[in-house]
Amino acid sequence: MRYFFIEPPEETVRSIKRTTFAYFLFGAIWILVCNAIQYALLFFYPALLKNTFFSLAFSSAVLYGVAFPFLCLFLRRTKAAPPKKRKIPLWQFSVIIPALYTLSIIGNLFGQALSAVLNTLPFIKTENNLANAMLSNDALLITFILAVLVAPIMEELVFRKMLISRLLPLGEGFAVLLSAFFFGLFHGNFYQFFYAFWLGLVAGFLFAKTGKVIYTIALHMTFNFFSGFLPTLLLRNLGIYDGSGAASEPLSAKDLVSLWHLLQYEILLFAVVLAGAVLLFVCFKRVRAARTPSAFSAGVQFRRGFLCAGTVCFLVFWMLVFIFRILDFDYIFRGIL
Repeated sequence: MRYFFIEPPEETVRSIKRTTFAYFLFGAIWILVCNAIQYALLFFYPALLKNTFFSLAFSSAVLYGVAFPFLCLFLRRTKAAPPKKRKIPLWQFSVIIPALYTLSIIGNLFGQALSAVLNTLPFIKTENNLANAMLSNDALLITFILAVLVAPIMEELVFRKMLISRLLPLGEGFAVLLSAFFFGLFHGNFYQFFYAFWLGLVAGFLFAKTGKVIYTIALHMTFNFFSGFLPTLLLRNLGIYDGSGAASEPLSAKDLVSLWHLLQYEILLFAVVLAGAVLLFVCFKRVRAARTPSAFSAGVQFRRGFLCAGTVCFLVFWMLVFIFRILDFDYIFRGIL
C-alpha cells in the first residue's frame, strides 16, 4: 500500500511544472504573435492574407523562428532524462506504420463526425482549413516542404525528444500520454486533434523505447507523405478542384487516369488499415507488457502532471483557441445587427 503514497522528489515536481508551463508559453507566443501580425496586415496588406503560400510559410516562420527559440530558453533550467538508446530492426518499424494508419483513420473519422455535429449548432462553423489550403493552387511546394520535411523534424524534436525526456522521471506511460495530448491540442482544431493524438501516442511510445528521435521523424515523415501529401497530389491531378478546393469542371480523359491512380491508392490504404487492425489486435498484449512500470501511482502522476499549473494553462489556452476558431462570427454579427 505504500506504493500509492510515494511522492516524486521535489526537483522532479518543479521540473514538470516548468516544462508544462514552458509549453503553454510556447503555444501562446505562437498564436498571439501570428494574430498580431495578421491584424496588422489586415489594414496594410490584406491581399497577403489570401495567399495560401504566404499564410502557411508565415505561420511556420513564427512558430519555428520566434516561438521555438523562446521554448529552448524556457527549458534551460529543466533537466532532461532521455531514455536509453536502442536499435529496432526494420521489420518492427514496418509493423508500426499499418497500426498507426488504422488508429489515425479512426481518429480522423471521429474528428469529422464531431465537426459535423458541431456544424449543426448555431454560431458554430468548423472547416478543415488545412485540407483546403493543401488543395490550393499555390500551396503544393510549400505543403511538401512544411508537412513532409520541416514539420516532422521540428515536431518530433519539440514533442518527443524535448518534452518526453523531461516528463519521463514521473513515469513512461504518463510522459507518452501527456506529450500526445499536448501534440493533439497544438494542432488547434477538431479535424486534426484526434489523429494527431494517436500519432503522438505511437511516436511517443517508439521514442520512449528506443531513445532515438530519428525513428519518430522517419515515422512522421512517412505518415504525412502517404496520408496527407500523396492523396492531395492525386486529388489535384484530377482537375475537378479550383484554387479554393471547390469542384470546378467535369472529368476529362486525363482525369479518369488520375482517378484510377486515386482508386489504387484507396485500395492500398484499405489493405494497410486492415493489416494495421490485425496487428493491433495481435500485438496489444505485447505492447502493454513492454510498458515500463512507474514508481508512482496513476493518482500521483495525474495530480503532479495533469493537474499542475502548466498543464492546466496549456489546456485552457488551447480550448479557447478551439472555441474561437469554430465560432461563426458572420452569423453572430448578423444576429446582433
